[in-house]
Amino acid sequence: MITVKDIARRAGVSLGTVDRVLHNRGKVAPDTEARVREAIHELSYTPNVHARNLSHGRVFVIEVLIPHLQSDGGYWAEPYRGMQRAFARLNMNNLEVRTSFFNRYNEQSFVDCLDSIFNVGGDAPAPDGLLVAPVVSVESQRVLAERIAQRNIASVAFDSRLHGTDIPFVGQDPRQGGRVAGRLAKLMRDGGSSVASVTLGRVDLHLLERANAFREYWAEISSGDIYDLSLLDGSEEEYRDELVTRLQEIGADLGAVFMTNASADLLAQALAIIGIRRHIPIIGYDLLAQNAQLLREGRIDAIISQRPETQGYEAAHMLARHLAFGTDMDAEVLMPVEIVLPENMDSFQSE
Repeated sequence: MITVKDIARRAGVSLGTVDRVLHNRGKVAPDTEARVREAIHELSYTPNVHARNLSHGRVFVIEVLIPHLQSDGGYWAEPYRGMQRAFARLNMNNLEVRTSFFNRYNEQSFVDCLDSIFNVGGDAPAPDGLLVAPVVSVESQRVLAERIAQRNIASVAFDSRLHGTDIPFVGQDPRQGGRVAGRLAKLMRDGGSSVASVTLGRVDLHLLERANAFREYWAEISSGDIYDLSLLDGSEEEYRDELVTRLQEIGADLGAVFMTNASADLLAQALAIIGIRRHIPIIGYDLLAQNAQLLREGRIDAIISQRPETQGYEAAHMLARHLAFGTDMDAEVLMPVEIVLPENMDSFQSE
């Protein structure tokens, strides 16, 4: 376990200096403080939570604002699991975590959650911190940003950025993901000169950026047609049936398809119903159970992982430490664009 003595030794300062930096008391020369904070970061130091609880006694409230866990094929259960793991590991007695779930395909559901969290029209205090997946329209993002600014709440966005703000972000660069998908489509295509990107449900900004980057990449390397299939608001069966219709309209020239979210399994079902004899590569997102099974069977060709559980863990860990110990929050924590194939999928599932 890393101690204050280890930090002092690494930074070349006294124990008293480290104590002043950790607890923001007394004056410390800027260059000395920088050395101490660098040592804290390098050693991944975690303060003694229980001792701090005894000395301060304040309870911090963190609100988690996240889509219903079962939506998008169960994707949102992954970052939520990561958050739970982070809170359990920190084991903070002075931390209260509340969770609000919203329907990401219903803007009013999101706004209603905001009204409740920020106690619009009431006198109750807002939470000290907010963990939010802002996978909503530009207008709803604007409302969220205004509420956060009005109450000056420490916040971290995960999965998608809160555009137009400097709120810390934990997630993947959607443009990188889209371009990698385009590259995979180029390498995997076996016949057919056209490609398609598919987005299910109301399009939020990070999915739009993925799809745009995919199509931009394809336009750079091919003269083939590029189709944008955006299917709004429906059940899984309705999405699948509409995909069958739209893909049949494209016809035999289809060379590869990119699903921008975690629903690549519906795309595989649609292609199976159409019954095209030639294999059409599918590039999807997120190694959920249903996608993993289809990847193993060869019905999905590649999955791009964005480590959703790690996103949740890092976001929760960073915000909780900031509230309890005053540690700085990184402007962004980017997840790698990882390519999962049948040949390496077991190493990802064992994490």
